[in-house]
Amino acid sequence: MPYIRVEERAELAEGTPIKTPGRLTYLITMLLKQYWINSKRNYAVIAEVLGALDGAKADFHRKVVTPYEIVKEEENGDVW
Repeated sequence: MPYIRVEERAELAEGTPIKTPGRLTYLITMLLKQYWINSKRNYAVIAEVLGALDGAKADFHRKVVTPYEIVKEEENGDVW
């Protein structure tokens, strides 16, 4: 759990840009908490949350990480 200062939490609630991993993790956690609170709170919901996280991670990897790595490989050469 990202234990950021109360002041930072208030800033994020006002729309302050997310500039640290702690703030990003905090906001993701708050979304998960909201989903959990508004759900039936059973194993199916846990599976839904984990599936959503896996999907978001996979999409981030496909859309951001892979293109970044391709550029860096072209710039610096392949290690294989």
